[in-house]
Order: sequence, then structure tokens, then C-alpha cells
Amino acid sequence: MKKLIPLILTAAIALTLTACTAAPDPAPLATPTPEPTAAPAAPTPAPAADFYTLKSYDGSYDDGTAYYEFEQRLGYALLLKTDYAAAVQSVCCAVPGCGHDTDACPAYFPGRPGRYTVVAAGDTVYVWHISFVYDDQSWDDYWAEKLASGIRDTQPFDTLTDAEFEAEYRGIWTEQSTPPCLYTVHSGGGKVRTDLPEEVRDYVMAYCDGAAVYGAAWNDENGITATGCRISLADGAVQTFPLLTQEQFLDVCGDALVTSHIVTDAPLPTDREQYQAAIQSAETEYDLYDPNDGTRTRLAAYPYDTSALLGVYGGKAYFEKRQPIPYAAYEPVAVETLDIATGTTETIWTPEQGAQELPLGDAEGHSLRMSEGNVIVGQHTSLPVDFRAAAADGRWLVMTGKDETTNRENYALVEPEQFMAGSAEQETVTMWQG
Repeated sequence: MKKLIPLILTAAIALTLTACTAAPDPAPLATPTPEPTAAPAAPTPAPAADFYTLKSYDGSYDDGTAYYEFEQRLGYALLLKTDYAAAVQSVCCAVPGCGHDTDACPAYFPGRPGRYTVVAAGDTVYVWHISFVYDDQSWDDYWAEKLASGIRDTQPFDTLTDAEFEAEYRGIWTEQSTPPCLYTVHSGGGKVRTDLPEEVRDYVMAYCDGAAVYGAAWNDENGITATGCRISLADGAVQTFPLLTQEQFLDVCGDALVTSHIVTDAPLPTDREQYQAAIQSAETEYDLYDPNDGTRTRLAAYPYDTSALLGVYGGKAYFEKRQPIPYAAYEPVAVETLDIATGTTETIWTPEQGAQELPLGDAEGHSLRMSEGNVIVGQHTSLPVDFRAAAADGRWLVMTGKDETTNRENYALVEPEQFMAGSAEQETVTMWQG
């Protein structure tokens, strides 16, 4: 029987950050909603390190020296590594004579790439198995169900041999039958799988500080109560800790997570109509949060449902001030910045100024695009190719096209300023040809 695991969507924006230190706030801290439980317990302290956001949308990872990604193969995902210094892409496996097509290969992961996310800590590469769909059927029952479904005669499966079709679905079944887990990848020989408790499936693990991965889950329909989760990379130890009312992990800033939670004068009711009435007088408070000791430092607060954090870039938090509109979502009122070191705020845009694009100055070339209709953060609109990663030496890894024969992507390393100015100079990456 298949079970679709409920996931809570969290904002995850890939950032390149400078260290952030909050300025003293002369205003008193907002009073949090009284909690029915004791104060949030802090998980075991971890070595201080900067947080980064996991790229759960494609599972890739950039450590400044190399880019890790998964490639779909028949029935399995293969972990590839693009080394910036050598400008070479290879399988993340150094086992002599390995065919990279069985579980004995350290780069082999059954099923689809979308079920895995690369996590790295120093020189060690880990892979987080997301376990979005859980299947407790036996292989025989699962296979019989697939054969009876008629999918064998639909595209693209109708072009596969019987053996290939079975290999594809055996890989998917193997992944879906695997519990949530962490893999430690030893490129020179095998990988170690650490299975985790079933309840970990309920958490969206979206951040890492080099010692653990962190996530959160909401525990009720209105999201009034939330729980955080920390999973140690060293031994897979799982620790959970209560969060504040509707608290969410939004972003990262140096050695802290950026969070938001709801502040009210009294506990929010659970009745939906009463809840909707009570929430209108609430505030949304944004904090720097250290999940290892439970401390929070207030950044800013806005009336409920009138703000959104756009991201943290160059030591500044960017906020969209907005208002709800009938039969739609929101319309922007202004964009404000908060200098996290000094506590200084500044309005940098209002709709009266018209459409604008503001480069955010980070290593990955993000820009803030502002118009009367919406405000979004993305890559420069003028970027002529698909961006992949930013090397520590300042170069960009970009996708320059696809091989006409294999349809696989081709990469190159470019100098951002020269590239954006129209220079054709680039270092072509030698792609893996497996």
C-alpha cells in the first residue's frame, strides 16, 4: 500500500551569505503566544558553522570546489561530480573497474533523482533520502499492480524491452521501500546507509550547518503548533524540539536560521472561524534562531499577512510589504531592507517607481525583480544560459547546450562580469560520457 507523506512547503532560496550579527534592538521583544508546553528544548550543541540551504528541488550541491548532481539512469540515479579546478565531470566513484550500475557502486541510488539530496560536511559527502512516497508492498504485489495498470504500453515505456521495464520499476520500488535514511558516500569503496525513524518522513529537511540537517513540520490543520528536527550527520541521531506558534524556517544567515512566527495576545483558538477572526490582530515576527541552543534574536515584525521575507543577501534582509486583494493573492506595497548588523531599515522601492531589477550582489547572480504585480528573486533576466553553480574562485558553472547525439547537458566555466558583458571566453568542461 502506498502512503503519500505529508510535506510542509518551506521557502528555500539558494544563498551566498556573509556572516550576520544582529544589532541590539532598542524595542522590547514582542510577547510570544503562550505555549501549552514547556519552553522549547534545545538539541545537542553542534560545532559552530554557517548554515546553507539544501537544494531539494534538484538534489544538487556546490561546495565551491565541485558541483554534485544526480543523473537519471534506467531504474537508478547516479551521483556525478564536476571538479572546477580540473574542469572535468565524473562519476562520484573511484572503485577500479566499477560499472556504476549496481548498489555496490558508491554513486548508485535506486529510483529517481528527485528522492535524494546531496549534503556535504567538509570533505565528506552525504546523501539524504527524502522518502516522499512509502510503499510497504512486496515486490511481487507491486510488480503485478504495474503490469495490470497498462502503463507498459504507454510512452515512454513502450520503447523499453521487458527487462528494461522491469529494471526501471524495480529501482522505483526499492527506493519507495527504503526508510528515510542518510548515506555516507565513500567514493573509493561503497557507501554506508544509516536508517532513521519513520516519523522523520513528516519533516521537511531543508538546511545544514555542516554537522546536522534541520527541518520542521506543522502538527495541526492551522499550523498553530510546529516541531523542529535535527539529524546528526555523524551518527544519524534524531532530535526534535518544539517551535513557536506557526514558526517556519525561511532562510539562513551565517550561523543562524531566519524564522518567522505568529505573535498574539492570547493563544489562538483551534475552531477555524474563531481562528480566522483572532489571527487578524496578530503580528508576524522574524528572528535569527540558533536551533542548537534555542536562542532567538528579533529582526523585525509586521502586522499579520502584510509581509514576506524575500531573502538575505550581503548582510541585509529583504522584505516585501504587501496587502491582500480580492479574488487574488497579494499586491506589493513596498520593498524594505534591514541591515542586520546595524538594525537600519530602508525602503528601496514602491510601485510608483515602476518596474525595476536590482542585482543583489551575491556570488550566484541573483536579482530582485519588482513590478506593480509582484516582487520575486531570481537569476538575472539577461543571463543567456542556465546557471548551475558558483565556484569559490568566482567563476560560474553554466549549461551551454545539449549534446546533439545523447541530449546530455554540456557545461562551461565562465567569469561572470565578462560573460554578462558578452564575452565568449569560457573553459569547456569535459563531460562524463557514460
